Amino acid sequence: MTTKEKSLSVIRLYKCAFSEFGNQISELTKITDGQFESVKFALKEILSDREYEVILRCFGFQDGKCWPCEYISFQLGLADERVHQIKAKAIRKITANRAKLPCLFTSQDGEKKVSNLIFQLNILHEDLIFKSEAELRAQLHEFSNSPFTYSEKATTYLAGRNETDLARLGLKVPTYDCLSRVGITTIGDVIDYPREEWPKIKNITEKMLKEIERTMKAKGFTDFKIFEVEDFDFS
Repeated sequence: MTTKEKSLSVIRLYKCAFSEFGNQISELTKITDGQFESVKFALKEILSDREYEVILRCFGFQDGKCWPCEYISFQLGLADERVHQIKAKAIRKITANRAKLPCLFTSQDGEKKVSNLIFQLNILHEDLIFKSEAELRAQLHEFSNSPFTYSEKATTYLAGRNETDLARLGLKVPTYDCLSRVGITTIGDVIDYPREEWPKIKNITEKMLKEIERTMKAKGFTDFKIFEVEDFDFS
């Protein structure tokens, strides 16, 4: 296969797996032999042997030609309908596991947007405008699910821990003291604290737990949740 044929095979696959980014993936992108093999390796990890064989033929990974299911069924000795089913299932699996595909494409515009979002988030860590931070994190999360190289930068940032001092939440003194005594000193500690451990904190009360959950949500951490109060034993 020529470099152009390998590149087009990969581009077809990525436009299918990352459909929302399809119009941003340039068909002029040149894929190296190493990148081509890394995509095939990722597909091998995601798919069954039969699905792998069908996808290679459908997207031109074998000889640069995208063979129709009817021809593939003849090659593999399967019914046409069965090949259609295998292809559909394989595409669903690839899309669901697309994070395993290597990031091969570049986008200057996307790179600038990701860098700008990270820059704004770093500023917000100083001012603690939590609502804005949550919105920016949501935008950055969308970029982390792309096939472009900037997704790695976005993913790395999002994986980082929030080391903002607990005091900046503005909790009442008794609540703050309870958390500090068990080593909860940052917002990251609050987020990571095991939910089943909350009622075990010494001197914690139902009112305090409600305050913690309400404050976290108000500051933009909308997914934060402590166990339902009725499940707790405060005795």
